[in-house]
Amino acid sequence: MNHSLASFVHAGVVLCVFVFLLFLSLSSLTESPATWMDEGAINQVAMNLSEQGIYGYQIAPEHFISAEFLTTGYPVVYPVALSFLLFGKSLLSARLVMILFIFILSIAVFWYSRMFSFDQSFSYFFPLASLALIVSFAPLYGHGKNVLGEVPGLTFFVLSLLALYIFEQKNRAEWIIFLSGILSGLSMATKPLYVILILPSSLYIFLLLKRKVFSLKEKSFFIAGMFIPLLWWVVAQSGDNSVLNTFFYGNPNQTSLVSLVLKNTSLFFTEFPPAYFLGLLFLWWLGVALKKREGLYISAAESFALIFSFFNLLSFLTTRGFYRYFFPSEVLALLFLPYALYSGLRLRLSSTHSLWGVVFMSASLIGVQGYQLFFHSWVADSHASTRTAVLSRELGALPSEKSVFFYHVPEAVLFLPHKNYYQYLRFADTVERGTEVLPLLTQGQVDLVLVDDRFSTSTFPLSYYKEKSHFDKYTLYEKK
Repeated sequence: MNHSLASFVHAGVVLCVFVFLLFLSLSSLTESPATWMDEGAINQVAMNLSEQGIYGYQIAPEHFISAEFLTTGYPVVYPVALSFLLFGKSLLSARLVMILFIFILSIAVFWYSRMFSFDQSFSYFFPLASLALIVSFAPLYGHGKNVLGEVPGLTFFVLSLLALYIFEQKNRAEWIIFLSGILSGLSMATKPLYVILILPSSLYIFLLLKRKVFSLKEKSFFIAGMFIPLLWWVVAQSGDNSVLNTFFYGNPNQTSLVSLVLKNTSLFFTEFPPAYFLGLLFLWWLGVALKKREGLYISAAESFALIFSFFNLLSFLTTRGFYRYFFPSEVLALLFLPYALYSGLRLRLSSTHSLWGVVFMSASLIGVQGYQLFFHSWVADSHASTRTAVLSRELGALPSEKSVFFYHVPEAVLFLPHKNYYQYLRFADTVERGTEVLPLLTQGQVDLVLVDDRFSTSTFPLSYYKEKSHFDKYTLYEKK
């Protein structure tokens, strides 16, 4: 196959992969995954910002509190608020922003992997393999279609790695490393988790591992760029309590550290997603070790990602064990995995045989991921959901003269067409807001109460209310 024909075929395959990505992203966009608490908390802040210019939550009509405890920052909230202004307040408007982040991340993965190909004879294959591994990965859609900070934060970080690689390998213009710093800062401003991952990783890279690769001036440009978005994050989310409250989400109930580590360590041996994550990390890290052994250069960008993934693994052990906490490193591992596999196989096999080995292993992983995507994933499990349609129908019909009390159902507020509502939020034992309006329930001073089925009526006496309707996982009470 001549070069022109190979380029044409490659472009066609890449286009098909992106069309597949578009199909999966837009399929049942507002229903799968079903909207839930965390997404609702973010959408509320964006809604209030777009309508009232307030970065916070409404607890009572015309009474707002700060969103300082929100664990997804302004790099997500601002674009969603803008989408509400342009296209109207709806879950569709919010999730369209997330689709944009999914595409930017996928393009960044392909672009980055295309650039660091160390074997030009196979330069078409490796970026395509990385892209296909990402596109077939179910959490990309589970965490990505939801309005959450996981995919946007990772998008900024991958773009930061890309800029850092370009600076180191292609163009040492100071504005590029400054841009890399800004993108890392935006990543940290998106999710507080990235602060404890990116900050120590970058310091380790610049001060210890690659200290001779970058001048003091270049390091300063990166750090200066990184802190600009961080400072704005502190300003945007500062309120009555310190913005550092967001870090309590890792262990909000202050469970014993030892018990957390033991529980989460056991997950790697008892549940498939953590075991798969650990396997991906092992293959990637092994590939890097073998490249180092063969005397191949490890770029600062890949070293950055590698140290990041190590800290991510350690941080996961000290959290409540939600799978999305190690999602960033899973995607990074998939990005670098084809090259890592090739590096390992080249120690024993020829280039051609090594390539076929990578083809086989990548295809196997894509098959496993595809099966999970379509049959055993958050997206697959909620494919038949009608929550958005039901909430729109039930809450959209409530008249404005009827006051509504939302008892820890932040996702439902977006669907109410008026502002005559009260709200109580309880994200953890240490994070609850709106307690001052709870007496309204016991005194029967609101007309309607919406409750998640997770909460029994014994939690809050509803002697003044009777059940009006039940839909999806919610019960709506009305005053007797």
